[in-house]
Amino acid sequence: SQSEIRRRNVDYAEKAGLLVIRIHDFRHSCGSHLFKKGAKPAEIADWLGDTIETVLRVCVHVKENEKDALARYVE
Repeated sequence: SQSEIRRRNVDYAEKAGLLVIRIHDFRHSCGSHLFKKGAKPAEIADWLGDTIETVLRVCVHVKENEKDALARYVE
């Protein structure tokens, strides 16, 4: 059940000394990691069962320390 999955997520994270995050946040992390490794947005959307627009808007997060590297595209 969903409540059992949530409970186990909390238990395992606490035992490992990790921050507890929502199960849904794993989807966002997965999409971001796939994108950083070179997967195309259409491939990520198919993998996650989302639209390309959702992947580009929600799942692909650019960390603050990576934003400076993006400046090279406009120089």
